[in-house]
Amino acid sequence: MSEKFKKVVQMFNDGEWGESLEQHFGTIENFLNIVKKTGLIKMIDPFSHDLEEEQNELLHYLLQTSNKEEILNEIIRRYLSDITIENGKIMCDFQRMSDLSEFFGQSMRSYNYNTIVKNIFGEGDNGYDFYDTTDNVYRDVVEVLNSDNLNYLKNIILKKLDGVQIELDSSSSNWMEEEFEKQGHKEYIMINSLNIDNVIKDEDTMNWLFGDGLEDIKADLYSVQNNAYQSAVESELYKNIVNELNDFFVWENKEEYKYGERYRFKIEVKSNVFENVIESYLLNNIGYHANLDYYGSFEELLKSNFKNGEGLLTFQVPEYADYTLTKKYINEFFKDYI
Repeated sequence: MSEKFKKVVQMFNDGEWGESLEQHFGTIENFLNIVKKTGLIKMIDPFSHDLEEEQNELLHYLLQTSNKEEILNEIIRRYLSDITIENGKIMCDFQRMSDLSEFFGQSMRSYNYNTIVKNIFGEGDNGYDFYDTTDNVYRDVVEVLNSDNLNYLKNIILKKLDGVQIELDSSSSNWMEEEFEKQGHKEYIMINSLNIDNVIKDEDTMNWLFGDGLEDIKADLYSVQNNAYQSAVESELYKNIVNELNDFFVWENKEEYKYGERYRFKIEVKSNVFENVIESYLLNNIGYHANLDYYGSFEELLKSNFKNGEGLLTFQVPEYADYTLTKKYINEFFKDYI
């Protein structure tokens, strides 16, 4: 029987699965179960040109019943040009990090998720900008400065107003009026090291000076706040994007590397994700001619899996910047702007 059955298996290998074999075995799965029991499963080459129509079902069956690692490695070698195995890790290669944007959806109110991801990962702005992020730089910047930056600001103001006679007007602050009486000058006061602490502490005085004498410093403070606000939003976006990608990739194991004159990007794919994507594709395409070589890369295969499965990825986009993070960035950026 073994020799006779070998001829049947050879008929199958030659692409002769048809009415006669189907009448005998019913389904390819039933046929393969018998082949396996007789110990002839190694005779079947799922990558044979003659078995193209059956390839998806063959590979899916073998992944369930044979040496999975061996089958997957052969799939990688033949069809997935962007996958390499490095120290037992499955690494997926991309032209650039921003290519990960392809796994995200396109529409979200007036923004596109994929555009935001592309830009957060290095191709321009984040897809939108925040304007008018503060209408009071004293409250939103000066009041949140740490002691080092506050002292730095004091010194900048002292240099700016050194020897300047500040003439009072009807909108001058109460502190300025009181200081005028103390200094005894005629219609003006002087800002110096003796009173700078009181100047900085008084919001009305600082706002008056921002409009008369410290206009350029006010503009710089606005730039600090706006950039800190924007960076806080971008940091939160980055975190939210990575949280989504972490379901599929190992974010801690990624790198940019030099390839010729350019840099490329590679990241580890979670092994269970890799296997599930391959097996899911094969199962869903049994009986179709859309074999794995149709895509030629895991990147395209995964993208197809998203589109044909649960849909492309999305993430939460913050409406406002986190206050604590904005405050942190204001202090980090401060001396770069002032």
